[in-house]
Amino acid sequence: ALWLPGAEANQAAAVLPSGVGAQQPLSHHAGPTEQPFRLQLKTLQAQVADLQAGLATEALERRQDVGSLRAFLVQEVDDRRLSIQKIEHHVEQEVHRLEMPQQRLRFDFGDLRIALEKAHDAQRNDYQDLRKQLADAQARFQNGLDHLRADHELQGQQMNNAMEVESQNRNVALKALEARISADYGRLSTDLDQTTNSFAEFKRNMDEDYKQTKSSTRNLVRDVEYIFTNMRQVGLIADNFKGFDWSSLQSVTKDAGGDSSLPSTPCQGEVEN
Repeated sequence: ALWLPGAEANQAAAVLPSGVGAQQPLSHHAGPTEQPFRLQLKTLQAQVADLQAGLATEALERRQDVGSLRAFLVQEVDDRRLSIQKIEHHVEQEVHRLEMPQQRLRFDFGDLRIALEKAHDAQRNDYQDLRKQLADAQARFQNGLDHLRADHELQGQQMNNAMEVESQNRNVALKALEARISADYGRLSTDLDQTTNSFAEFKRNMDEDYKQTKSSTRNLVRDVEYIFTNMRQVGLIADNFKGFDWSSLQSVTKDAGGDSSLPSTPCQGEVEN
């Protein structure tokens, strides 16, 4: 039986015969309630037929692909076999070509060994002469090295003595310099203290002079202000008495007491003259 989606479709598929897709006539007359079920069953049968046709087509295509792959594999195996045969033939030729120089090398190796033995004997004689020359040179070099070591030790001793003398001289000069620096430091300290005291005294005198100058300036400003105030008052008084007639004042005094003790004051015209 074919399992179909849906509860009703599953029930319908359960009663389908083995020949799915063939429309079987129903023995009884379908009622009005069975019409939707028959329509759905026909639709499912059509879909199953389409699926079977698609599966047949897919199987045919897969068989064709398998045949093509099998032919390709057979061709690939033949090509690999032919390539391996060519490689084996090439290897055999290469081995034969390499064996011929080896045979020539075997024949030449004897002559080379004889030549090497002769060269070895000649080099052995040369090495013996060279060893003798090296021994003589080593003796001369050791002698020169001993003289050089003795000269180096003598120069080192002389340099040590000179350094000790120079160190003593430097110590004496350093002590003298320290004493001179101490004396200069004491003198400079005394001069600095004196200069500091003098500057403090000078500053104190300047402060006192500044106070006195400030006080004098304040008094002078006050005096000048007083003088200007008095001059302003005198000017105002002079402006008030500018048109005053002194002769009328004299006549008034005469009428009052006849006192002639007051001095006769000239009139404004006489003063101007």
